[in-house]
Amino acid sequence: MEEYQTEDLYPIRKNGKEGYIKKSGEIVIEPKYDYASVVSWGVAEVAITPEKNENNTVISIFEGVKDYVFPLWGFINKYGYLVSDFVFDHIPFHFSQNKEIVAAETRGKWGYIHHRFGESHGYWPSIVEVDYIVKPTFDDASDCFSEGLACVKKDGKWGFIKDDFLCGLQRAPIDKTDDYAIEPLFDDAHNFSEGLANVMIVDSDEVNNFQDSNSIVFHEFNPKPKTGKWGYIDKTGTFIIYPQFECAGSFSNGLAPVKKDGKWGFIDKQGDYIIKPQFDDASCFIEDLAHVKIDGKYGYIDKNGKYFIKPKFDSVEPFNDGIAIVKEDNKYYYISRDLRSNKFVRLFRSWKRISQTGFDQAKPFCYGLAVVCIDGKYGYISKKGKYIIKPIYDEAHSFLGDLAPIKQQKKFHYINKKGEIVWTSEEFPYIWFQNHELI
Repeated sequence: MEEYQTEDLYPIRKNGKEGYIKKSGEIVIEPKYDYASVVSWGVAEVAITPEKNENNTVISIFEGVKDYVFPLWGFINKYGYLVSDFVFDHIPFHFSQNKEIVAAETRGKWGYIHHRFGESHGYWPSIVEVDYIVKPTFDDASDCFSEGLACVKKDGKWGFIKDDFLCGLQRAPIDKTDDYAIEPLFDDAHNFSEGLANVMIVDSDEVNNFQDSNSIVFHEFNPKPKTGKWGYIDKTGTFIIYPQFECAGSFSNGLAPVKKDGKWGFIDKQGDYIIKPQFDDASCFIEDLAHVKIDGKYGYIDKNGKYFIKPKFDSVEPFNDGIAIVKEDNKYYYISRDLRSNKFVRLFRSWKRISQTGFDQAKPFCYGLAVVCIDGKYGYISKKGKYIIKPIYDEAHSFLGDLAPIKQQKKFHYINKKGEIVWTSEEFPYIWFQNHELI
């Protein structure tokens, strides 16, 4: 689970408005916004609703738009200063160390925004500024750039744009095929990973168009693809692995999961099977392991196709920092792997449960602790499987840094890692209702 640089700021709701407290519980940004999100890498998304005139008509900030959908989102920095206009409909992704440029939506169109630091003035700290660096002209867009490219959707087709813009300047709207690194000709696409992107085409007529296109061609040793299949292109738009798969995942550790004739296997970057199709489901390799499904049960394999854990679980999640969540007999468990290594090779010798206790619910570790639920009550455990905060809460979310949001006796609280309550309110802030992956 991604950990955010919270800057010791935590959203709260008071008298119908939202602001921020420090970990001590002191209000440092007065509640004045309708919604407030988590602080991540120096900025936070905040939202306002529109004013209305004497006729109870929405006053839009966009000329000629009378029925615009609100709220509108903008950004503040960690000092509470507004660093963008309230122009965003939707900002689904937070800035992070690996996402300095992220997708955002305005008036139904997608573009990319970035945050940058302005100049310092005497004792005043530098101020983060947030604005579009790729103007919102697309129908859809991937969450961020990857390996210098991002896939975007225009008029029902996906293509790729480059991040060759100057930092801090808006890029002109893309309205010509010459502006694309790879023309929007695909019916679906994902970002590049390890030099290749998985793309899908449907119509057989489009296949012929690709063959004639100057920007997208098939590698000379590959035949024309079948329709409605996934394949892989390089950064010139050339098909390196022709479309032939029912589904295809991104490359990781030199391998990609692909589905053909109803079964999943793994291919290398030449399109050759390294692990033959035999699984009912499969994931990308993460931390040198991939989870696979056979006969309704999940297990883990290594890059040679050898089982690290034979299929026995009802569901699994990828390993993260050596720990994974698995479900068995309707209970969730945390497992860890025993790693043995030398300068030549890393070997996973064994695995174990870090706690013999099975939980009714379990979430990934975040800031060293994980939320678990047992007998309808929530608490927090360490990576050794020990309770740090006993399960006494009605509901709980992951730590956002030094504090975690919990629900107890129909009230909202923030607690610290000692289980001490530092904030209490009958009003629940926006983050409580956000997608749990964000908090």
